[in-house]
Amino acid sequence: MRNSLDRETTPDVRLTVTANDGGAESRSSSVSAVITVTDVNDNSPHFPGASGGSSVITVPEDAPEGTVMARLEAVDADEVKLIKTFE
Repeated sequence: MRNSLDRETTPDVRLTVTANDGGAESRSSSVSAVITVTDVNDNSPHFPGASGGSSVITVPEDAPEGTVMARLEAVDADEVKLIKTFE
């Protein structure tokens, strides 16, 4: 390999493999291949919009039970969005 693999940038590699027999009347055969790159957990999740890595949440003391206090979204390049609601 000339370069390292990174699933986040290239999730699969498509190539054609050709075999030649080298005979006097050379014959060859080709096959297409798709190589799926599996992921390594190499990225930490982060919270977009969180200033300095923290968020301040203000909730009135008379907020009724069941009030949504915060909806936080974490993003991880290894996975899809992670959303958590705190009530």
